[in-house]
Amino acid sequence: MNRRLWTRWVVASTLGGLVFASFVRLVSLAAGGAVGEAAGAVAAEAVVGALALGGIMLGIATGQWVVIRRHVVWAGPLWLSTSAGGAVGGGAAFGVLAWLTESAGPGAAVAAAVVVGLAAFGAVQWLGLRRRISGPGRYAATGMAGLVAAVLVTAITGMLLGDLAGTGVGGGFFGAAYGAVTGRMPAAAHSSNA
Repeated sequence: MNRRLWTRWVVASTLGGLVFASFVRLVSLAAGGAVGEAAGAVAAEAVVGALALGGIMLGIATGQWVVIRRHVVWAGPLWLSTSAGGAVGGGAAFGVLAWLTESAGPGAAVAAAVVVGLAAFGAVQWLGLRRRISGPGRYAATGMAGLVAAVLVTAITGMLLGDLAGTGVGGGFFGAAYGAVTGRMPAAAHSSNA
């Protein structure tokens, strides 16, 4: 594994999450409020999820693209599939959560939202990378594992930092965790291309 490339990937993911998280929260809540008035709570939550996760993944993907754009030919497709996967996965997860909470209860709704959101994210990444890299399923699975790690780290930082975790600081932790898990794939691809 190329340790230097992995380190740059994690730092770029952290910075992308840090910078974009500050703006994403404001935009997603405002858009969700506007949609909620017009189309209801489920649509509002789907919009909030799509913009929140899509926005932070756009920041992370942009940082990652800067790091690998000269090392691998699939940097652009990865940027697009990570950003789009975040939007689709976040929208699906938040929409399912809002739709099922009242009828199925919070526990079942959260479980369904996690499964649907991760599956949507992974499917979009796989579709975006399937003709670009060998093992797109492995990369999609690594991306899903990165999201799980990012959410867990963000939950822990939320307990430790309180409201500060909802700002760019929380986004930085989210990006660092996602980047630490997913950074092996481009580093391995770069090593094999070198």
